Amino acid sequence: MSRCQCTHGWIGVHCNRKSVDCVSGSADICGHGICVPQNGEIGYKCICDSGWTSSGSNPACTVDVDECKQNHPPCSTSPLVQCINLPGSFMCQHCPPGYTGNGYYCADLNECELFNGGCSLNPYVECINTLGSKNCGPCPAGYRGDGKTCTFSGICNINNGGCNILATCVHIPTISETFVQCTCPAGYSGSGIGPAGCAKTTMSIPSCNPNPCVHGICLISNVTQAVTCNCNEGFTGALCDQPNNPCARNPCWNGGTCNPRNNYRFTCSCLPGLVGRLCQRERQVCGETFNSTTGTLTYPPKDFESIRTLNNFKCGWTIETVLTDVVTVEFSKFNLADAPCTRQWLKGDSQPYGHRAGACR
Repeated sequence: MSRCQCTHGWIGVHCNRKSVDCVSGSADICGHGICVPQNGEIGYKCICDSGWTSSGSNPACTVDVDECKQNHPPCSTSPLVQCINLPGSFMCQHCPPGYTGNGYYCADLNECELFNGGCSLNPYVECINTLGSKNCGPCPAGYRGDGKTCTFSGICNINNGGCNILATCVHIPTISETFVQCTCPAGYSGSGIGPAGCAKTTMSIPSCNPNPCVHGICLISNVTQAVTCNCNEGFTGALCDQPNNPCARNPCWNGGTCNPRNNYRFTCSCLPGLVGRLCQRERQVCGETFNSTTGTLTYPPKDFESIRTLNNFKCGWTIETVLTDVVTVEFSKFNLADAPCTRQWLKGDSQPYGHRAGACR
């Protein structure tokens, strides 16, 4: 009588039945995977689901794949976003402040596009966008501060108004908000402006004969015996030899054009979209802030006919709400210019997450 000695994995009188297969095995024989019959030694193999693998000694898919430790991390690396491993999966944390995205990809958020990035608007300070942040430029002449806040302190109180360190600085606002007169001390001569503005003079007996004042009256101080000049209208300088041009220091901001006027005054011709005596402010022709649960936004404004020829103006509406609320904006009428969006466009920003939407036709 013959008898079959079965190899490992096979049973039965004729060794023709598997000891374990996809049918006779338990429902979770492959764990997080699919069982596929095989003619091999154990009679099956497991095809693992995404995020799972086997231990090597057991074909069952019971070992979690740590995607966060792979050579190519799935989350953003610039900027760095934390990857959190989960059973069979993973998730990316939020993009850091100053960026927008889903954590897998993060893009820089240009903070300067919204309210000048928090930099001063009056006086205007340039906002400089950087990766993940922004910087404010310096306050203009006559102001102190960090660029976010600028406080007027007088032009002569900052770097002596541009005068030589030995000179006396006198602010003359009747000429312009930035005009100063620099006067060298006794024993020195020159324009008084800048590092080389005052040069020591050789010792001599003060005299007004001949008159050193080109366009003025010569005076000798009874205290210091120094010669000074009382300039006629329209002239300035230690020797009254400089025409008093109110536009010489370019007092207009943001590319404005200075136009001299009578009595040594001036006016500024501003570029489109800028207003103010010195062209220091952007034109804001419409817009408001809403903080109630309902409201109506109307555009164009009632005086649109008087402003429609402007090439550069903005209308900004701010809707304030809590983070858990959903804001719905319905347009009863929506009409914009054809693309490209160079003149008429609509843009929406959501803070603090930086979501944006824009449209033109």
